Amino acid sequence: MRTVVAGITVFFATASGVYADEPVRFASQLDKINYAIGVETARNFISNGITLKPDMLQKGVNDVVSGNHLLMSEKELRSVLISVQSDLRRKRSADKQAAEAEIKSKPALQNSSP
Repeated sequence: MRTVVAGITVFFATASGVYADEPVRFASQLDKINYAIGVETARNFISNGITLKPDMLQKGVNDVVSGNHLLMSEKELRSVLISVQSDLRRKRSADKQAAEAEIKSKPALQNSSP
């Protein structure tokens, strides 16, 4: 359990995207795994346009890992996550429609053979 927290702490300490001058020496393979999960999770959220607040993200992870009382009910958690997923789907759909409209608005290129 502490190893997971340590891996997440390493993630948040380097979340700025700036790499250290010297390579980080991980204490274990589990630290590397946890760090990699943190990096990919953050990249996924950011690529989907979700702004991350590392302090709240870390609080949520710590509460689950430590068995602490959660700040939201399970119903609230589901509602928030469903809302985020719906927003992402709407954004993707709007982006797709805009791209299709742009393609349709351009004249078709004609194949010019000699």
